[in-house]
This record gives sequence, structure tokens and C-alpha cells, in this order.
Amino acid sequence: MATQTSVIYGINTRGGLGEVLNYDKALLNLGLDPEDLSLLGRIASSSTGITRDDFYTLSGSTENLFPKISGRVQAARDIVHEAEKTAGALRTSLTVNQNSTGVSGNVIVNGPIAAPTIRFFSTELLNAAGTDFEPLDISTSRVSSWSRSGNNISYGASLLIDSLGDGQNYNGGADTSNSPSLGVGSIVIDENEGLTQITPREFTAEQATHKLKVRINGKTYFMYAMKNIPLRFTGNFIGKTDGPIASITAATTPDYRVIIGDDSITQTGNSDLTFRSTAEGIKTIEAYVNPATITELEMTELNLENFPRADYTTLETLNFSGNKISTFPNFKSIAPNLKTLDFSNNPLNNSPEGSDPKINKLSQELLNRIPNGDCPTDEAGVTNLNLSGCFSGEVTGNFRTTFPNLQVLDISGTTGKVLNSPTLPEVGTRVVTYTLSNNSFSSVPGLAPIKVFHDTPASGLDFDGTGSNHGGAKLTLRRLKDRFEVEINSPGGDTVYDAYGDGITRNYIQGNVLNGVTGAGSPEGIPFGNLIVQTSGGALTALDLYLRGAALPLADTGPTHTEVLKAGRAFSLANNYDTPFRSVGYYTDAGLLSSPMSITSLTIAGSADLQAINNRNHAWMNLPLTPAHKSYNEDITNVNFDGTQGAGIPFFTPGYTKLKTFNANNMDPARASEVNANLNKVVGAGKFTPATSDSLTEMMQLYDSPTSTYKFSGCTNLEEFGFRRTRLVGKLPKFEGNDKLKTIRIHNSHFYQHAESTASKPFALPHDQFTDAALDTVERFELSITFGFFNNASYGGYDLNTLTGPARQVFTAGKRYELAPFETDSEGLTAFDKLTKVKRILWWTNGTSGPLPTFKNNDSKLFWLYLAHNFFGKDFDGTGTVSGGLFNEWRVPSIRTSLRYFYFHANHLKGTINFQNMANADSTTQDDMSRIESLQGDSNQLKKIDNWGHTSLPRLDRLYLRNTFRDSSSDSDNYYGFNKENGHLIPSFAGKLPRIERVYLSEAVKGAGPFKGFADASTDNIFEGCARLKVLDLSGNKFDKSAVLEVLRSLKNQNLRNVTVNFKNQKDSDSNGDLDFRNDPLADNDLIQDCRKKPFLFTINGVKNLFDF
Repeated sequence: MATQTSVIYGINTRGGLGEVLNYDKALLNLGLDPEDLSLLGRIASSSTGITRDDFYTLSGSTENLFPKISGRVQAARDIVHEAEKTAGALRTSLTVNQNSTGVSGNVIVNGPIAAPTIRFFSTELLNAAGTDFEPLDISTSRVSSWSRSGNNISYGASLLIDSLGDGQNYNGGADTSNSPSLGVGSIVIDENEGLTQITPREFTAEQATHKLKVRINGKTYFMYAMKNIPLRFTGNFIGKTDGPIASITAATTPDYRVIIGDDSITQTGNSDLTFRSTAEGIKTIEAYVNPATITELEMTELNLENFPRADYTTLETLNFSGNKISTFPNFKSIAPNLKTLDFSNNPLNNSPEGSDPKINKLSQELLNRIPNGDCPTDEAGVTNLNLSGCFSGEVTGNFRTTFPNLQVLDISGTTGKVLNSPTLPEVGTRVVTYTLSNNSFSSVPGLAPIKVFHDTPASGLDFDGTGSNHGGAKLTLRRLKDRFEVEINSPGGDTVYDAYGDGITRNYIQGNVLNGVTGAGSPEGIPFGNLIVQTSGGALTALDLYLRGAALPLADTGPTHTEVLKAGRAFSLANNYDTPFRSVGYYTDAGLLSSPMSITSLTIAGSADLQAINNRNHAWMNLPLTPAHKSYNEDITNVNFDGTQGAGIPFFTPGYTKLKTFNANNMDPARASEVNANLNKVVGAGKFTPATSDSLTEMMQLYDSPTSTYKFSGCTNLEEFGFRRTRLVGKLPKFEGNDKLKTIRIHNSHFYQHAESTASKPFALPHDQFTDAALDTVERFELSITFGFFNNASYGGYDLNTLTGPARQVFTAGKRYELAPFETDSEGLTAFDKLTKVKRILWWTNGTSGPLPTFKNNDSKLFWLYLAHNFFGKDFDGTGTVSGGLFNEWRVPSIRTSLRYFYFHANHLKGTINFQNMANADSTTQDDMSRIESLQGDSNQLKKIDNWGHTSLPRLDRLYLRNTFRDSSSDSDNYYGFNKENGHLIPSFAGKLPRIERVYLSEAVKGAGPFKGFADASTDNIFEGCARLKVLDLSGNKFDKSAVLEVLRSLKNQNLRNVTVNFKNQKDSDSNGDLDFRNDPLADNDLIQDCRKKPFLFTINGVKNLFDF
């Protein structure tokens, strides 16, 4: 309570010192009339000076003022002596020096004045009865001190206020945990001691934040208080070496203090708090800043256990992820203007005992604690919300209605925290990024499956063509984006519209019938109505949909029976009738992938299985309209599915021109029994077409077989296309319209043929697989095809060869991809040969014969080439014979300086390995494969190795050629087989393989390998320059004892260490696969033993000597 005076003796502080805005007013506050001062000025400037009469004039007094003036002059002379004494008073005081002399009147000090304190008495106190009173302090700053007068205090110095709960009910009884209490040093109020001590002011932010109005003894006073300064955050954390541990953006730069036990570290003048200590233990971060001025706050991964309740009026961005908050704060109350809230990975499902159980899950009560746009100062509410890794169980809150302006939502699960609602939560039409990884949702909201049902003869439709109205008609009702489609199968009736040329009548209900109806273009669904089938003479004549207008709310109450029985037969869309839709839900236009949604990025991953989609006609599958209609979400750019069983591959044609990324990884078809069980719960028994193995597998096609449609045709901006470990079926499509493709990754698929391949013109890949534009953009192409299909109980126990629908596959023997070769154009180029920028290629089909592609147009970009597990090198006899060619004729000069990893194992390649030919287009140049590092060519039908290049293979470190030289030709130099007496020589490594580490030239069949030794072995330096060699596997060949000794002698001469050499199962080895030297000259045994001892320490397999025990 501030003490004020009305009569001025010393200095009037009512206007506040140091804050003068109006000089005239300030002078008046000091008791000086500006007009009087003006008069004085004019007098002083006169030529005659001041006379006695002037004083009478100025004062307006009728008495003689000179005696009083003389007294003041004498008092001024005495002040030189009296000021050195302690300031006192004219009357008795409790605290001042009783012998001091006070000054009565105004004092002008021309120069500095120094004293421990300067005090004065107000007129109110001087005139009060009694002598028990205290003087008032003069303060040079409004924040420099607190003054006391009896039980009254006036604001000035620092005051620490700690908000301790007092157990009282505030806010209408809703809040009992954070009620305020005030304790101030040793001040005694109503005989109660204060709770805290007054602390010195250390930081700029320690200023009053609130002005309190109080009434004491019926009188109103004002007090100043500092609340929530500092903000205190406590947790068990360590510092970070790669950035700040906290960051606060506010109107003024915050100061920080980190308290560690009895120690503390202070940082000032920086919005980011840097803390490097790695010591574990409880610590407290104090942020000295007015919370009402904070706009951004970030404290992540610190295990903080509290979020201070304060006034965060201007806070718009809060990232508090990775902490230990167990009770979700009421941000709507304390931070009503939040736009971005990341509270992910906090244990909010573990609210403490006694807390409200409604806020430890994604309930409506919890969502109501988040700003949603109904704040008077904020009409938007939260637009970015991340609550991933916080909750388990069912989602009962409604994101769609609560957050109409939400744009980004992430409610992904994590280990031990999985959301398991039956239906994926709905979101508003402004959401552009929706992420739901690692959860368990079985269906998509509002997407009613297709229902097929039979009409009764009451409709007058002739189903069997006999004219007797037997059985009525078979009708299928679909919700397709912006309209309904009604399909009538009535062979006896006239064809009204045969859309697909299959003799089935279809009619569309669209256009004006939806205009002005609630839900036609909004996220509120379509109200119930009547589907009227009109007939005449046993044939369909008209279809109409009569909607109950916008005035009627969505409800379960449908039309009356009388309303239904109109001309022909009516089918209600209400819940209480056996109709195709139990409810026409929120996503009226095929849901998340189409209008009216605004989603640009959709991620459904982890265990978020959508096992309630029964066939390709389900609205989720986004089947293109016929005729085409622009009711798609043309802004969608990124779709990511991972582990989303049963989701199928939706259609993205036509019109998805902004789609850049589509990934569907780790996906299998759902089991029909599980889909039907889920639909029984969500839709209702009998209200959908039951799922079958055929219908579910058919959804896993890229090339839709019923319509011969590539599901991504027209996606002109598609860049990334991924299906890793996803069981795609059917035919491999041509990438029509994908002009900007960069990455194609299709692993573990079950394609059995290319969509363009025919019996008269079979091929594995057409030469125009990519658009002309994509030839210069594709950087990565990977395709692997798995043998057969899942034919075990874990995937429903069915095999694709047994299916009867469009998804049935016709595998060749062994259930592999078609054996046909790559198609070539008029210049002899395959699709791979035309790619100019490709860096990685994988083609693993368990099929594909003919010659290897040569990558002729590649701009020296291809560094990783995987052509294993095919039939390359095998001749193809189709409509014409295509030779597999010889491997020594494979010339790839365009990639000789880029190719680093080459895998060609498990093929049918014939001929020899010739690195000189490989690196050069012809004999006019003598270049080498200068970058090759790893070569793996196991299991082929090659003959031998011709050379290691013209000069060398300077980077080759791994050479895997196991079971590779199994020449099947009738050539005279075919030395493969145990019965062949002669053999080939391996070219010397000397000077050719300077970085070689591991060499495998082995054969699994004893003595069948074609190699009998090394060329130039007599020089004993066949490994010259091979200082890194560690493994040399020559097992299963035709090395005799002299050849073995030549190898060991050369290895020893190079002074190599710890080399493993394998000579097992040579042609002349014993029954144990060893060559026995024990009866040979002692020098030979000594050589073997020396190689095994220090310093060489060779491990030599397949050799016995005298020193073996």
C-alpha cells in the first residue's frame, strides 16, 4: 500500500520521478505555477532588476514576507553543517537520531548530495496525533526499494512471490491446485509472518507484472506484484553438446539460471540457453522473462516434470516434446493464442492418482483444453498439433468439429502407446498433413462399402427375362466421390446405360440433385433420402434420388413406409433400413484422397491396419469416375503407407498432377474373415458385399485388370514410387505420364508379366517403359519379384493360382516372372540402355532371359548394378529366338568410370570374364574398369577369366565367383567337371589387383572347378602388390601339389600376414578333401610349416604336412 501526501514539504512523489512527460504538470506537482515562473523570468530579464514591490506582486500577499525570507536564508546557511548529520525530524521519531535537526521547508542543493537515506514526513503524518510514526523514503527509481510506513508498504525494490497452493477453491471451484498466496520477507500482516524472504533484484525481468487492488478497513489501496518470474522447469536432464537445451522468444531477451543442487549457472542476454554439463540429477531451469510476452518456447527431451501455470497470452509456438508431463495443461486457459503445439512423447496417459481420468486419453475433455478458435483474441485456434506417443486406447474426441482450422495433425503411436479405435479419427477439410503411424484402426470414417442386393418383384423389373417378374433385379449402390452410382443387372429389361459394355445397366445420380443439400460438398455427409426405381413393362425407365433437404439434421430417422412406397420401389439411406449404407458419413468424396479434403501429406503406418475395405469398388480405393469428373483432391503431394494391411493400392488417376511421393511398404492383403468381421461391427451385418480372397488380392494391383488402368497414370510430377516388401500382384505396368520419376523401388512383388507383353510379342520390359522426359530424371530403379505367392495359413491360406477373379495369376513353371527378354527399339536399345542419369538398378525377377543391358546412354552415373537372380545369358525361344550372348562380349564403356558394385550371380551367363572388353567399346581403346570395388557373380555357366584389364583393376577389393565357372558348352576347352583332366590358369594378380582383400574362385563339387593353377606361377611373385590380401579360396578346383606350393611360395615372398588359403577338395585330394604332403620332400613340408608359423600365420585348409598332429 503506497503512502501519498497532499501537502508538499519536501518532494511530491505523486507524479513519479524520472518519468516526466509534461513539464507544466510536473511543476504543478511540485507546487510551482508555470505562470509565476514566467513572471519571474520576465522580471529577471528586466533592466531594473527585482525590487521589494515585485515580491509583493508575485506572492499576492498583503503581509511583509521579508522576515520569513530572512529565516529561510539562515536555515539554508545551517544546512551545510546539518546535512552531515543523520536526517531527522522536528518531531520525535521511533528510528531517527534524536539529536538531529530537521529542515522545515524546501531545500535547493546546488551539487551532489550523499547519504545512506533521505527521508521526509508527509503533512498527513506531521498533523497526526501522537508521536509514534515513521518517515517516508525518497526513491530515485520506482523499482529501487520498498518503503514501509507502519503496516503500509509502497512499491520499489525486488519482491519474490511464490505461488503456493493453499487448498482453497478458485475459478468457481474448478481449480484447487494452483491458487495464489503471497509471502513477503519479515513483514507482519495481521500478526502472520510472511512465507518468503525479500531477495535482491538480479535480472532485468524482475519487474512488476500485476497491479493489485485491495481493500483494507474499508479503504481501497493498490499494490504491485511480480508473478511467475522466473518460470521454473524441473527435471532430471543433462546438457546438450549440439545445441541449446531451451529457447524462448519474447518481447525482451530472457535471462536464465540453471540450479544444480546448491550451485547454479547463470546466462544473460541470449534467447537460447546453452548447457553442456553431463552430470545426471534433478535440475531446475529458471527463465527470467515475463510469460505474457513470450511468443515461442522450446524445451525438448529434458525429462521435465512440470509446465508452469502462467499467463502466456502471446504464446503462439510451443514445443515441449520428449518430457515427463503426465497431466495435460489447460492451454486454452493459459495460452489462448497457441497456433503450433508439439506435446509429443509425454506420458499423458499416466495421469497421477486422483486426477481427472477423462484427460489421460484423447477424449473431448482433453481436446477442449487446446485453443480451438473461440477465443475473442484468436479466431483460428491451433493449426499444427502433435500429440504422438502420448496416449493409448480409443479416441473419443472429435478433431473435425473441435479444430475447424487445423492444418497439421500427428497422433502416431509408439512402443506401449497405441491408439486402437475401430475407426480412424476424422479431421477437418483444412488439414493438409495427417500422420497416424503405429496405431491400430480398422476402418476409414464415413466410407460405406459397396452393397449388392436383390430387388423384389414389387419393382416390376424382369430379372430373368421371362416376363413373369421372377426375382426382381440385382442392384448395386455405390457412393462415388460426388455422386451415387446405381447398377442394375436385369437381363430381361432394356439397357438404359451400358457404361462398360458388359450388358449391365448403370445410371448415375449427380449434378443438380446434390446442389444446396447439406453435405454435397462439405464434410457433413449426405442426409437420408429415397432412391426411386421407376419401371414400365418390366424394364427400368428412371432412377431418382430424393433427398430430405438441408433443413433436416442427420439422424437415424428415415422416411416413413408410405414415403418409401412410391412409383416402383424406394430404398432409404437411413440407418434403420436394410440399405447399402448404414450411414453416409463425413468423407463424402471418397475420403482422405479426394475432395472436399485438403490433405497434401498423408501418413498411415505401423500397425494402422485398415482391414475393413472389402473390394476395389470401396470408396477408399478412389476408383475413377466414369465418365471422368473432377472431384479429386488435386493438391495431394505425399502419401505414405507402412505396414497398413488391407489398405490396397488406391487409384490416383486422373488429375493427381501434384502427387510427388507415394510409398506403400510392408503391406499384405487382409484376410477376408477379418475384413468381414470388422465390417459387421462398423457397418452392420448384411449391409455390405462380403470380402473374398479374390476381391482383397485384386486391390493389390498397380495395373487394374478389370479396366486395364495404370493407377498412377497422369501423375506428371510423381518423383518417388516405393513398394518395399509389399505384395503387389498382377502385371507390371508401363509408367505412363510419370515424367519426373526419380526413384522406383518395388521389392518382393508378385508380378507375373508385363502389362504390355502379349503372346505374339512377349517381353520382360518394353523399350518405352519410361516416358521420354523420365529418361533424364530416373536415378534409381529397383524391382524384385518373389517366387509364387503366400500359400500358407499366416496369409489366409490361399494361393494366387487358385483364385478365380481378375487378380488370378498365371505363373510359368516355378511361379516366376515371364522368361522373355527385354524389348529393344529400332536402334537395339532397351529401356535401361536409354536411362541417362540412373545411379542404381536392381532387376531380380527369377525370370528374364536374353543378353544383359549395356546402359549405352548412361552419363557415367551408374555405380550400383544388381542383375542377380534372373535368366540372363539364356536363349529365349518365343516368336523368334533371342540369343543370351556371351559375357565376354558385354561392353559397357559408358559406366567404366562409375560402376563400383556389380552383382550378376544366379544367372545363365556363358563365355569368359574379360575386363578389357568390358571397359571398351572395341579394340581401338585400352581403358580399364577404374572404379569397380566389388564383383559378385556366383552360380553362372562361365568358362574362365581372360584378364584383369589392360592395366589393372585399381579399386577391386572383393571378388566372389563361387560355382561360377560351370561351363555347359561342348567346347574343347570346357574343363568344368571332375572327369576333366586339364584346366585353365588364373591370370596372375601381380600389379593388377593392388587393393584386393577377398577372392573366392571356389567350386562346391570336388575337383569340378576348371582351374589348375596360376599363370606365371614359376616367378613366385603372382601376388606382387597385393598387400591387403586376406582370403584366397581356391577349393574344388584341379590344383596339384606343385601348384599349391607355387601359391604358398608367392604369398610368403610378398611377406603377407594372416592370410586364409583354402585348397580343400582339389581333384587329387583324399577322402577328407586334403592334399597329403607327408611323404613329400622335407623342403615342401618346411614351406607349408613356415607359412603357418610366425610371422606369417597363414591359415591353410586342405593341406596335410609332416608337422600336423
